[in-house]
Parts: sequence; C-alpha cells; structure tokens
Amino acid sequence: MPEYCGSRRPVAPGRRRDPVAIVSRGGRVSRWRDRARPAATAAAAGATLLTSLGLLPVFRTAQWLPAAAIAVVVVAGAGLVGRAIRVPAAVMPLLQAAAVLTFLTALYAPGAALLRFVPSPAALETLRALVRSGMNDSAALVIPVPVTAGLLPLTVGALALVAIAVDALAVGFGHPALAGVPLLGLYIVTSAVLWTTGVPAWAFVAGAAGWLLLLAVDQRGHVRRWGRAATGRPPRTTRPALSSGTAPSFGPVPSSRPALSSGPRAHPRRRRAALAGTDSRRLAVAAVLALAAAVVLPSVVPGFTAPLFARLGSASGDGATVNLDPLVSLRRDLVDNSGRQVATYTTDDGQPRYLRMYALENFDGQSWSADTYTPSPRRRADRLPALTDYTLSAQPAVTAITLKIGELGNSVLPLPYPARDLAVSGAWYFDADTQVIFSPTDTARGKTITANLYDLPTSARQLRAATAEPTESLRSVLAVPADLPSEISRIASQVTSGATNPYDRARALQDWFTRDGGFRYSTTVSSGSGEDHLVQFLRERVGYCEQFAAAMAIMARTLGIPARVDVGFTGGKRQQDGSFVVAADDAHAWPELWFGGVGWVRFEPTPRADAAGVTTPPYAAPETSTTEDPPSLPEPTAAAEVGEDPATTAAPDPEAEVSDGAGAGRRFLVVAIVAAALLAGAAPGLARALRRRRRLTATAPAALAEGAWAELRDSAVDYGLPWRDADTPRQAGARLVSTGAVGTAESVALQRIVQATEHSRYARAGAVEDDLGTDVAAIRRGFDASVTRWARLRARLMPRSLYGERP
Repeated sequence: MPEYCGSRRPVAPGRRRDPVAIVSRGGRVSRWRDRARPAATAAAAGATLLTSLGLLPVFRTAQWLPAAAIAVVVVAGAGLVGRAIRVPAAVMPLLQAAAVLTFLTALYAPGAALLRFVPSPAALETLRALVRSGMNDSAALVIPVPVTAGLLPLTVGALALVAIAVDALAVGFGHPALAGVPLLGLYIVTSAVLWTTGVPAWAFVAGAAGWLLLLAVDQRGHVRRWGRAATGRPPRTTRPALSSGTAPSFGPVPSSRPALSSGPRAHPRRRRAALAGTDSRRLAVAAVLALAAAVVLPSVVPGFTAPLFARLGSASGDGATVNLDPLVSLRRDLVDNSGRQVATYTTDDGQPRYLRMYALENFDGQSWSADTYTPSPRRRADRLPALTDYTLSAQPAVTAITLKIGELGNSVLPLPYPARDLAVSGAWYFDADTQVIFSPTDTARGKTITANLYDLPTSARQLRAATAEPTESLRSVLAVPADLPSEISRIASQVTSGATNPYDRARALQDWFTRDGGFRYSTTVSSGSGEDHLVQFLRERVGYCEQFAAAMAIMARTLGIPARVDVGFTGGKRQQDGSFVVAADDAHAWPELWFGGVGWVRFEPTPRADAAGVTTPPYAAPETSTTEDPPSLPEPTAAAEVGEDPATTAAPDPEAEVSDGAGAGRRFLVVAIVAAALLAGAAPGLARALRRRRRLTATAPAALAEGAWAELRDSAVDYGLPWRDADTPRQAGARLVSTGAVGTAESVALQRIVQATEHSRYARAGAVEDDLGTDVAAIRRGFDASVTRWARLRARLMPRSLYGERP
C-alpha cells in the first residue's frame, strides 16, 4: 500500500491532504490540543486567580480562596472539554455557567439537590437565599469583613463569572487583550471596596502579571501554529523516509491554504530565531519596567499619595454620591476638599450639632472598626429607647432637629447623639449598644429625618462628679491590645498625673492634644505602618482628626475610662436663614468617653482653628481660671527641635494650605487626564511607527528583506487592501497591483521588495543593494492616494495589523 509523506494511513482516491496539517498536526493529541488550547485556558484561569488575590485584604480570613480557586478550575475544565468536542464559542459560557452552578449546588446546597449535586428548584432557592444574605452582609459589614455563610457563595460565584468572561474573550474568541476588561473590572471593584486604604501594590502587580501572561501565551500559540522554532539543526522526525530519492509531487496547492514554499516553517533560519528571542526578551523587560513604573510613580507624583476620607462616587458631574469611610486607621493620610453638599438641617435652638454616623468600639492595634449591625424587628429606628444613662438631672432638655440628606450613599444615617422620636422613611434599625441608625437595604441619600435630641451636660461640675465605675457590659470598650506599646500608657499617665477623677483625666488628655503638647494639624503626613505607628504619632505630634481621635480614645482606655471613636461630620456652616449646610469636607472623627450616671460624652482633641466647624463642647472648653499648674509633659520632638514656638504651631491654618494643594492637585489631574487621552489616541499609531522603524533598520540582509516584506503586508492590511498569507511573494505583489493601489512608479518599488524577499528565502545569503525602506515609503504613499480619507485616517490612528485583523 502506498504511503503519503511518511503517513501510514492510505489516501482516498481523488482526495488530497493538507501538507501543513500533516506536518504540524501529527496525531490525535495534537488535534485535540489545537482545539482545546490548554495553555491559553490555563493562562486565563491563572490570570483570574492572580487578580482575585486583591480581595484578600477585604476579608478577615482567606477561607473563600480555596473554593474560588476550585470554581475557576471548574470553568477552565469545562472550557477544555467543550472546545475539544467543538462546542461553539458563543455557547461555551453557558456550558461553563452550568458547570459552576453544579459546583455551587454541591458545595452550598447539597441537601436540596438531586443526587447532592444536580441543581433543583429547592437548591436554586437555597442558593438565592444565600446570595441575598451575602448582599445584606456586604452592605452592613465593615472591612475587613468575616467570611459569612452568605458572602462565601457570593464571592465564589462572582469570581467564577469573571473567569467565564476571561476564558470566553481570551480563548473562545481569541482576543486576550480584551480579556483585560473583566480583569480590570475585578480590580476596580476591589479598589472601590478598599478605597479607604487602597489596594496593595502586590495585588496590582499580580493582576497585571496575569494579563501579561495571557498575552504571552497567546503570542506563543500564534508562533507554534507556524511550526517549530528555528535552531539551526534539522528537526528530528519519526516518520519513515520516502522509498525513492526524489521529492514527492504535491500538485497545485489551493490558494486558500499555505504552501510549504512560503512560510517560516519551510525556510527556518537561525537568525530569525535569534531575533524572535531578542524580541521576547525586550517585551519581557518592557513589561517589567511598565509594572515597576505603575507601582512607583503614584508614590512620587503629586496628588496620588493621599487616600480620601469622604470620596465621591464618580469623578465628576452632578449627583455624585459621597461615601463616608466607616474605618479609622492610624496608617493612612486624610484629605478631601470636596464641597459637595451632604445634608442641611435646622434645630429649634439654632445651634450646630455634630452628625454622628458610626461609633467604632473595636481596636486591633492598627485601626478602629464597628461591630456588625444586625437588624431586628424590636429595634426599629422609630422606637428609639429613652436615654437611661443620664441620672444627674431629672429631665434633660430636648431640642427638635430636621435633616434633609443630600448625596450621601452610606447605609447609616447622620444624626446627633443621643436622639429619640426618630421619623424617617424606609426600613431603618438602631444598634442597641451604639444607637447607630442603619438599614440593610436602603441608603441615606435623599432622606428627610426628624427627631428630638437630648442636650447632654453643659457644665464641668456634673462630669467631674460622675465617678461611678464602669459596669461589666462596658468591658469591651476598655479593652486594649495585648501588644500595645508600654510607652502609650506611660505618656497617658504622665499627662494626667495631676488629675484625680475621670473627667479631669479626659480634660488633661484633650488639653495636651489641643494646647499643651505642641501638636499640629496636617493632612499631608503619614504616621507610619508598623507596630509602633501610634507611638510615632505621639512623638512627631503632627496629624489629622482620625489620629487625634484614635490616640485619645486608646489613651483613655489605658486610664480606665471607656472610650470609642465616632465618625461623621461637624456641624457645617450656618446660612442666612439659620439653617446649616454640611459638605463632604466637613467629614470628621472624634472620641466619645463614658462617664457613670451620664453616658457617652463627646470630646475634641483635634487642634484645628479653621472654618471647618470643629468646636470644643462647652463642658470641655478651657476654664477661665485655674489654680492648677499644667501637668508635666514630655518634650515635643517635632516643633522644639527646630526652635518653633508650640503656641504658634498648635493651630495653623490648614484651609489655605489644603486649598492650595487641592487646586494644584486638580489642575495636575486635569492635565494628566488630557495627556492620557491624547496618548491613548496616539498610542496605536506610535506603536505601528516604532514597529516599522525597527523592521526597516535591520542590518542583516535577510532580516531587512523580511522586515520590508512584513511591513508591506501590514501596510496592506492597515489600508484595507486584500492580502492572503498563503500567497507567495509574487502572487501577493500581483494581487496588490490588480487592485489599482500600486501605480507605475510604486510597482517598481514593489518588484524590488518581492525580489529581495525571494532572494532572502530561496538563495544564498548576500547583500541587499536596494533601499527597501524608501521602497516601502513609496508604496505606502501609493496606498494613501488610492483609498478614502476615512481609510487613511484609520490606517494611521487605528492600524488593523496591530489587532490581527484582516480585510
């Protein structure tokens, strides 16, 4: 039986085999691999997993990661099987979604499923309830959140959807660059969740590396489909030799298939392989440098180093939502100069009120956070209990307040503390310990609130008489970390050494921060990121409201005074009609201290003398006369070392300082956005020009000829002219001439390029005498004159050859 080019399978009469298919697809495994594309599938799964690592800081534990990794593997496995059995690319996401749903059913609803893994109506209802619970948890919990029973399937399912999108774009439809869109979406969601602290640099590097891996694997796949890399040695083969010494006659090759005489497989060259390796190394170096620049530049470019305390939901435009951060951290900068309106309010007595949103009672050594707020029918907001801690006065005064909330997107209400007789639309509840008003399904945006407010003690005498010891229920608000540096308690004891009761100790701490300790208010400093960041703040004595509030609260706890940190807004600015307007730049943090028989009382340790509405309550204001000497204080290190007077540095004018920096930062941002837009528009054309220059400046004759030919091919594609990769150089040249895009003068240049290409491929190495770069430029001018204005514009700005398009 005759054999065909070493193949042991007979050829049917009248049927001709594709020689390229015989060379590059020698067996069933190769054919399956070409269809399933396991390398690209694995790269897509790896890119999704690398990007998902940015979610690690969102959760308290990494309990979600193993299940998410398995879900991504399920997506990849379904993709491999589906492509191997020739499932259409448009249908593949449905197959993968069904596989993920089966996995989630087996993992989270096996009791309601058929055979413990097949989705049933009952299993789907169980999953739906879990997702609904996860949505409620995501709205109510504070970062870092625990991995609850609802958040776990919600997170795993969301990452599986991202994996499906990445797999479809990168593998199914063959657009790995576009696969960066869902990866970027995952990164943006992570950034939005972690906007208070920022996404770690390593998470960005991991996500970017995953996307680059996708591109690299796809490019390698394109090269492998052309054949083996040229090594200078003949490839070893297991095919039997031909029975005769003459080459077989393949007959005419259809024009739709590549001929063995025109392609990199037919004519491997050592120099070509070397150049390909060099390009790969250059691309790898460029990718590493780009990642390094993306990580380093934000730390040195003005305007990119200060996270926001109250950020806008969108960069510009009316109606952007303001969200207040429910986390007080000692390790990040605070600056926000947005004048966007948050609320307006009026009070019966015409006095401003601090609007509290969160009461943070948990301190882990790095940041303050709140407990999980759990709704209960018995704790509806319209049933606020009467104030029970206040016993020093028979009947505290009550003041009515009416608030109209603007663009505030939090799920808690801004309200002075303490309040009662609350009226607001929607499902709102109160937390029994803190009286924070929250909703699991609604936001404060657009709400109108009416309530009655208690007026707490107005004299220092009442607070000084409140010497009752804290009850057992207050033990949690007295807790301090076991590894808290001893220097903090030592400084607190030293500052309050002359005080004999809790109120005098609290006053001594507040006066030390605002007057006696030489502290300065600034939003342009950072207090470090190590274990001793609080000590560093107390030594440097420069910071912002969060740091002052957090420091005073933890120091009060070391003195046996229950303390917590409140987050909200100052009283805002008074208007001519007597109302008050609260803006995003009125965001503030302050400590609350507990006194027996009185309850929780606000103090103000922030030494801020600007117009931001920061006020010291009357019962904590400096007394007009005193017989006590100021307590012995540690010497300030920041101001005294440079010879500054603490009296002049304790109350700077940060309004002017911040406004100047804000104006410069915004101007820089506008310029950066415009420059980025122009660069993005010019990037494809610039990349195309750089590729052309690299090709036409090669020194080796063969490389120069191949570069000119590659440039001719890409130019034809850019201008929308017909081009077939299967054509020989002469066929391709003749096809271009037949279109009319090549005139008489350009045809001579085209002939020289064709001859140089044929010489480099089929003849001995030699010099290329003609200036092929000039010939390519002449042919491009001919293309330019033969097409429409739109085609010329697209060829220059959005060249098709960069994206693998063909006319």
